[in-house]
Formats: sequence, C-alpha cells, structure tokens
Amino acid sequence: MAAGAGTTRPRHGGRPGRQPTGRVALIAGGEEVSYAELETRAERLAKHLADHDIQAESLVGVALPRGIDAVVAVLAVLKAGGAYLPLDISYPAERLAYMLEDARPALLLSHSGVELPEWDGPVVYVDAT
Repeated sequence: MAAGAGTTRPRHGGRPGRQPTGRVALIAGGEEVSYAELETRAERLAKHLADHDIQAESLVGVALPRGIDAVVAVLAVLKAGGAYLPLDISYPAERLAYMLEDARPALLLSHSGVELPEWDGPVVYVDAT
C-alpha cells in the first residue's frame, strides 16, 4: 500500500478535527457562529458548569430548542467532563418530568422562555449566562 493510502486530508489543510477558527462552524436561525466563537462560548459555559460542581460522571439535562445554544450546551457539558441528557422540549410535560425524576441530573440547562415541568434541582438559563 502506498504511503498515505487510505487516509484523507482535510480541505482546509489542517489536522483532522481542527478547523480554522475564523470559518463558520454553525448556522441556525440566521445566526452564524465561527469555530473560535463556538469554542469561546462552550468554554465559558463549561467553566460555569464546573462552578456548579459538574465534573466526570455528572449528568446534565439539556432542555433547549434546536440551535446554536443547544450545540454550545452539549459541548460545554462534555468539556466539563459530564454526560448530557437530551430533553426534547416538544415532549409533554409529564414525559419530561418522568425523565428528570428517573435520571436525576445534577443540573438542567435551558432557556428562560422554555416551559419546564416542576423540578427541584438547579437550573441554569444559558440565555442569561
């Protein structure tokens, strides 16, 4: 087999998994976010999660509409060392309440405008951080 056979080279010329920071990483709802901004936002939220004692093996509920904030939240949870519980906000409140009660996440990430079922755990509103 020839040298380099079976490998791919990213179009941007960098290492696989590393994107130029100025390029667009996400587009949602007319908003564009660069790789650098995505990294900055995820790091900022990850530090906030660490301040709430989220660490390895911590479970964090993510109840966000699909979009950039949801991607940032998932990346932040992973950067903090935790695992995320995806909570589809279109589910009935009873279903979400059951999922929260059953999984018992250490914290819930959401938006201030999202209607959540009653839950006695901490909630961090990503649109307020």
